[in-house]
Order: sequence, then structure tokens, then C-alpha cells
Amino acid sequence: MSDTIKFETRLEEISKYSDILLINCPHNNIQFPPAGIAYLCEAVKNAGYVPRVLDINILLLQKYKTTGLTEHWEESKYEYLWQQEAGYKEMRAIIDRDLQLIAETIASCPAKILGFSVNMMNERCTDDLVTRVKQIAPDKRIIYGGFSYYHETLAKEISDLPEAVAVGDAEETIVKYMDQVSSDGSIHGISGLFVNDRKGKESFIPSSFSTPVDNIAWPRWKEFHLSDYTFLYPQLQMPVHSSRGCAWGRCTFCSASRSNPGYRHRTSESIFEEIKYLYDNYGVTGIFLTTLQVNGNYEQLEKLCDLIIESGIYFTPYGQFTIDKRMNDKFCKKLHQAGFLFISFGMESGSSGTLKKMRKGYNSRIAAQVLTACHNARIITSVNLIAGYPGETEEEFQETLSFIEENQNVIDQVEVVPTLSIHFGSELWSDPEKFEINFEPKPNQWIVNDWISFDGKNTFDRRTEKQKMIFDSVKRLGIGRGYVKQKLNFSEGRTHEFKETSFKGLIASKLDDLFPRDKALHLPRHEHPKVLILQASSDAHLVAFISELHAARPEMVMDMLVQPGAVEFYSSVAGINEIVVCDETNFFSSLEVNQEKLGMLKEKMYDTVIYVLGNLPEGFYRQVKGLALKICHGQVIGVNIQGNMKTYFPQKERLPQASNSMGVLLNSE
Repeated sequence: MSDTIKFETRLEEISKYSDILLINCPHNNIQFPPAGIAYLCEAVKNAGYVPRVLDINILLLQKYKTTGLTEHWEESKYEYLWQQEAGYKEMRAIIDRDLQLIAETIASCPAKILGFSVNMMNERCTDDLVTRVKQIAPDKRIIYGGFSYYHETLAKEISDLPEAVAVGDAEETIVKYMDQVSSDGSIHGISGLFVNDRKGKESFIPSSFSTPVDNIAWPRWKEFHLSDYTFLYPQLQMPVHSSRGCAWGRCTFCSASRSNPGYRHRTSESIFEEIKYLYDNYGVTGIFLTTLQVNGNYEQLEKLCDLIIESGIYFTPYGQFTIDKRMNDKFCKKLHQAGFLFISFGMESGSSGTLKKMRKGYNSRIAAQVLTACHNARIITSVNLIAGYPGETEEEFQETLSFIEENQNVIDQVEVVPTLSIHFGSELWSDPEKFEINFEPKPNQWIVNDWISFDGKNTFDRRTEKQKMIFDSVKRLGIGRGYVKQKLNFSEGRTHEFKETSFKGLIASKLDDLFPRDKALHLPRHEHPKVLILQASSDAHLVAFISELHAARPEMVMDMLVQPGAVEFYSSVAGINEIVVCDETNFFSSLEVNQEKLGMLKEKMYDTVIYVLGNLPEGFYRQVKGLALKICHGQVIGVNIQGNMKTYFPQKERLPQASNSMGVLLNSE
């Protein structure tokens, strides 16, 4: 099915009967389907209503993939352009015709209620689409919800486009709203529902946030085409809510404790039931736990690990953890055994003094211990840092740089380094004098970047300098992939960006160990080394790896063995001579691969087989390596693109499984 036909088909589907159409506009996360909408779908279905879903974000991304415009979704430099007024004009010019067609289709659909999931990035596009719909079908009842309206103060500042806004958890709110619309049409007096009129502003009743999370039905995803979300990530990964709220709730810069008060966690059995459902029905093993702290409740997490281990299924859950001294060697080893191969920490600083000012609840010594425990358990770690916290001294900033250097062997990646932003709902926002900072938010501005300290030293420009110093330190030390994945900050039209560096140099300097120029490892029948790359990972970093490999050794003849859904993803990658498509979608899950295909691959007499790994379980590694050994006539190489580049190329070791194969272990083991 072509992307244009798929786009038209998805639009045709909403012409079927529904009571509510739930809509997601660009720009939004492109790796997962929208979990918030999925939860609402389940809630209204259980109440006897018929929902339908229209994810415009992923549909437009797919449609434009042949035009070269997908960078407007993929690259971080475009994210804030979707939010800014001037920037959105650029985006609107691209999607205008399709957006009008979508508006006309929505206006004629049977659903009387249109629900829009709104976040900071898609507010302008959502308002644009709603304006068009209302011009055609003014009787449609429109309700907003989502991250942009996590607090009633935010809801009260919106335009008059929606008749109501669901504030906070919306599962119960949306059902009560639909009940009232179906009854007498009056929607006042529903807790958590801000009615967008004068009376609503006076009578808003906040949600109690008291519903046990286990009582909220988790998504079955029947209203979604999950294959749409394998466009950039052929191996489907799915979001799972394991808790709501923040177990700590004291960080001065964070608004999470106000957006979702309290901490409510699901039982381990409930979480496991959901991920087992995803495995049984969709073959999903990659699970993103969408919670502020995966380790917010240790008993829950340990029990979940036990359930996963006992199941014998190779899940690969991951998510955001908090630094906690209870993450010792024993606990981290259990995490790894359960498939937690990658952990992201919102560490924020390497200075104990700055961490105390942030009220993070730990110091740099504990942070180093936790990172070391993860490293010892062979868990890949990523840390986030903040540049320029209020009150941070120059000495404390230097302590952060020293921490990075001293712990470079146990930090696999420094992922995000934003300059500190002041968020609505945070303590920094509500009590700026306490932190000796000045800022003046503009109307409807909920994040301020261009603040200044009382002494005039902590400025936006100085924070940007610190940001770059951290970036340069990470690059110099070769931590992770030698880059910081940096999202843009914006203030009065000023943007700052640090682009990722390539693998160049890191790979080229090691290639002589793998393919010596003076002692060719390739077979005599080949004029140049013949290499097969097994697609055990599917992302932009693998593309970068292949491109740099090709640039460093253009004489290599490189083929790829890929899953059927990944053909288009890799078809235009520079350096790939031939793409061999495996017969089975999940061909790495079993070594019983089509013998005819195996024989064909063996006949090609590959000198080297490279299997490139991501965050996958050990059992998967063994299966992929076993497949590589069946194919290869020379050396087998494993590359972990998610790990520390400095640990990619240790000593060569002989693989016992095949005496004619030289194994070069390139991952962090």
C-alpha cells in the first residue's frame, strides 16, 4: 500500500460511525502511538461508547517520507518551530493542503464529539485544525486535554475554540462529559472539566487524583494501526504507564508534582499483565515505561522483574530512573536479568552542592555508586544534566565537569543538557525571589528560558556557555557516541544547537584491528572484503555507523540482511551494495531460518558478518551471533551502538562455536 493510499484509507475510516473521534496533531512523539489517547479509548469503550482515533502526526510523517520533509518530525531543531508563531507558518505552508482535507473529512464524520490531545509542540497545529473544522461544522462539540492543560490555570488561558478542557487525568472526566452530552447537554459541575465560559471559570472543580491506577483500564490498542509506528523504528516498541505522579516531588525546577499530585503506582501483576498482552497480541518485547520514576516503588519494581524473569520471555523494558542508593549491585543485576539493559537518569548535576540546592535527595557520591552498580551489571546508562541552575557557583559547575571525567567509564551516554528553564508550577516559578532570579513571562508563556540572576551573572548566554562546556567535555572524553542529544531552547527568537558528531575517527582508528591492510582477512576469491550486516538494530545511529564504515573503507562490499518492514528504511543508505530480505518478520527470534535463504547467504562467502546491537536481551544477542556464525566464512563482529564507544574494540577472542571464525567482541562486556 503506497503512503498516499494509506493516508486516504486512514481518513476514510473515520467516516464510519463513532461517538467520539480522538485526534493527535503534529508535532508529537514519532516512536510510539499516543498513550493518552489509547487510555481514553479504553475508558469510553468500557462505558459503552464507540471511539475512533486519527493520529495525524504519524500519517503526515509517513506521507511525506518520499519528499525529504520527514526531518520536520525527526530533527530536534524543528520541534520548537512547531510551537513558535513564526515557525509554525513554515510548517503550515508544508501541510496546508493536507490539513484542509483532514479538516473537511473530520467535519463530515459521524462523531459529534472531537477530542484533541494537546501538548506544547502541537498547540498551534491543533488550534489551526479546529478553526478550520468549526468553520465547516460549527455544531461539533470540541474538548481539549493533554499535557498542555495539566493545571486549571493553564486551561483558563486558552482560546474560545474548545467548549471544555479536561484538566489532569481524563479517563473519568471524558466519560462523565459524554454522559452529560448524551443526556441534557449540560456539562457544568464535572470534576476535572473546565468549561470554557465565564461560568466555568468561576465553578471549576479540580480532579481529586484519587482513583487507584489499577482501576484505570489499560489500552488494548484495537483502534490503532500499530504497523504505522514502525516507519522509523521497524521493531515496534510500546508505552506502558506503570505509575502516575512523582514519588519524590521535591525538585525545585520541576512542575510534575503539581501537574499530577501524589504518587500512585500500579501493582506489578497489573503491569506484567499488560506487557504480556502486548507480547501475545502484537509480538512486542520493547516496553517504554512512561513514568517519572521507574524505581519510584522498589517493591513493585522488584516484583515486576521477578514476573518477567519467571515468564522466560525476553522483554526489554526501559525508562527514566532516579538516583537512589538502594540501586546496589544485587538490585541492578536483577534489573539486567529482567531485560533492563538501558537506564536513563535525570541526574542534573555532578556537584553535591548544586544537587542540594535542587533538592534532588542524593549527592554526587551516591550518583557515582549507582552508575558503577549499573555498569557492573552491564546496564547501559544515560544521564541528563542541567546547565546553569540558579545559585550554582563556578566551583560547583567545575565539580560537574570533574564528575563526568572521573566517572567516564561508567557513564555510557550524556543524553540531554538543556539550559535551565523556569516551568510554570515549579517552585522556581512560584517563588523566584527565594532563588534570587528575575523573569517576566509573556501571556500564555509557561516556560521561560531568558531569566537572569539578581547579581546579573547567571544569564542565558552564560548558561549556553556552560552547556557547550559540558558538550565539549563529553566529546573530548568520547563518552557514548561522542555527542549530546540537544534540544533547542528558545527565547525571543534566539536558538542554540549542538549537533551530534559522527562516528568518524572513532571507527576509522579501530578498523585496522578488524581489517588489517597488511594481512587481509578476506578470502582470496574476493578482491575486496565482503561484509554482511545483520539488522539487529533499526535507527539513525545504525545508519550513521554504516555511513562512517563506508567512508572509512569504501573498498568494502557491504550487504544487509533485514526484516521486511525495514527495507525502505535502509534502501538509500550510502555504502549498502545489496539488501537481503529475510522471509520472517521476527527472524531473529528463532534460528530455524529458511534453509534455502541460509544456503544462499552461505554461497555468497562473506568474509565478515557484523551484527549491530541495541538495547536487547542476552538471549537475543546469542541468537543473532549464532545466525552470524552459520552464515560467515571468516570473522564475526558484534557492535553495540548503544554502549560506550571506547569499549567497542577490546581484544579479539576466538569463538568456540566455530573454529574458523574470529570473534571480535565490541560491546561493553
